[in-house]
Amino acid sequence: TILLFASEPPDQERIDLGKEIREILLKIEEAKFRDRITLRPWLATEPLDLIPNINRHKPHMVQFSGHGTPDGILMMGPPNRSQPLAADQLIQMLKWSGEDLRIVFFNICDSEEHAHAAAQVVDGAIGMRGDLHDRPARVFAASLYSGLAFGRSLKHAFYQACAAIGNEPDSSIPQLFFRDGADPHEIVLVR
Repeated sequence: TILLFASEPPDQERIDLGKEIREILLKIEEAKFRDRITLRPWLATEPLDLIPNINRHKPHMVQFSGHGTPDGILMMGPPNRSQPLAADQLIQMLKWSGEDLRIVFFNICDSEEHAHAAAQVVDGAIGMRGDLHDRPARVFAASLYSGLAFGRSLKHAFYQACAAIGNEPDSSIPQLFFRDGADPHEIVLVR
């Protein structure tokens, strides 16, 4: 099970997260283990949506999509404005999410710090160094899921996704982190 938390606060530039979710679903549908993966998107995510959804669905992977700043990932806040969720607060939420959660993926600008911190509580995490344009972000995400849904390790799927955007100006932006002692080749979503 994968939970995809998406936020497009109206005070931020629109990035069409529906299109990203569609491209991810298409790649999963083409994959060998498509029947073993359930993607559950949660749109217009607010910070307090995280824990109840993680408790209910017990995901193996969580993805965050939307906007980010050095202050945190931006989620919906009151009233229809963006609210940053700082890395330390998010990590506290993830830390107590249970033993099922293994991978966290931040398809969000300026999320490298979040991914680095997440790798202290999950096996592997991906974040973005600096700004990432919309098209390469969608291609990267869809390619990552394709590799994972074919049974590839997180490390292998990550490098496949990097290769998919290799001709793009953002090719050095995705960053991969692992928990100390985790074997990068053993972190898989499905076998």
